[in-house]
Amino acid sequence: MAEFDNSLYLAKALDLDCDSVIVGYYKANYKHFIFDVFADVPHDVEINPYTLCRNTGIKKNHSYLYEYDLVEYSTAFDKGLAIIEFDELRCRYMLRFNL
Repeated sequence: MAEFDNSLYLAKALDLDCDSVIVGYYKANYKHFIFDVFADVPHDVEINPYTLCRNTGIKKNHSYLYEYDLVEYSTAFDKGLAIIEFDELRCRYMLRFNL
């Protein structure tokens, strides 16, 4: 049986000062936080909830892609840039091509 990957629950967002991107585990009470597990001393960082991006579970070049990441795509007919978004109607992640 495959080992469970806790990284699937990671999220990223900007801190309140919009200085840096914080990656960790999201939690919310009356404020929104990401528990920064990658810091020298793990701690809670208050984030801007409008910048929250969930892990999609898709790996590219040994790192996970997150919601709202900008990705390059290529098909037989077209190539360009797209944004990863969650489609509430279909309950899945999709690429938005019309930027």
